[in-house]
Amino acid sequence: MKAKKIIAVALIFLIGAIVGGIAGASISSYFLFSFFNSGSIMQDVVGIKQHVAALQMIRGGDIDDATETLEMALDSTLTRFSVDLKGPGQPDELINNALKTAKAYRAQYPRTTKYPEIDKAVAKALARADE
Repeated sequence: MKAKKIIAVALIFLIGAIVGGIAGASISSYFLFSFFNSGSIMQDVVGIKQHVAALQMIRGGDIDDATETLEMALDSTLTRFSVDLKGPGQPDELINNALKTAKAYRAQYPRTTKYPEIDKAVAKALARADE
């Protein structure tokens, strides 16, 4: 009888641990997804503002400022690719083609900023086009 109680208590604790583990993993993955998704949305928000500003400058005849706005937007996007983000199912060919396009553009129109960290990150991202 005592052994049955011990087994029952052990089973209750085991079931509680399993349910708690599943719940904890679910909650953690939800918050992790929310964190990364909100970062992506914020990048899109900034991108929309940059594109609208550049379009307004072009329509107003301010080509130099429009070009600089688009150059900054390109730098911003490229810096995200300075880190190796390879993961399962990632479209490596699409990313590589985009980086090659940006690299060809930068070869034709070289650019440095007043921020060496940004220039280094951009160079690192463009170097990934050869991988």
